[in-house]
Amino acid sequence: MTKRELFEGSPQIRRAPDHALSDLDNRRLPQPEFRHQGDIDFQLDDYLLITVLPRDSRLDRRIISLAGLHKAGTLAAEALLSDGKLAQSILKKVHTKVEGLPYYQALIHLKVDHSTGTPAPTCLELVDAEPIKNVSRLKL
Repeated sequence: MTKRELFEGSPQIRRAPDHALSDLDNRRLPQPEFRHQGDIDFQLDDYLLITVLPRDSRLDRRIISLAGLHKAGTLAAEALLSDGKLAQSILKKVHTKVEGLPYYQALIHLKVDHSTGTPAPTCLELVDAEPIKNVSRLKL
């Protein structure tokens, strides 16, 4: 898979089998948008993936993983957890899409604001959410 990333201010092309959210060779997948300014490319959007799985075989406790595709996506986890109104809005949409099922994955798109010098997530919006129905097949 081919991925364009920023590493220490310069864009790098990386080929690795570990990303499925975006791929420069597969235009059907979402592609990050970049803006060129001087000798630096700024990434303008990113993704946050929320995964909710059972913690153990009792199935009444859950593990929640929040992972960003890049730095701004990871910082979006903090934004989501610290803003109750935003979290409630997104989680209501997730709950509707997964029909109230307890285990799911949700993909959130966000814009990246570089005006403060550090990438900051803004405009978090749910792209899609899918329930994970076959938890009995997971090795816990």
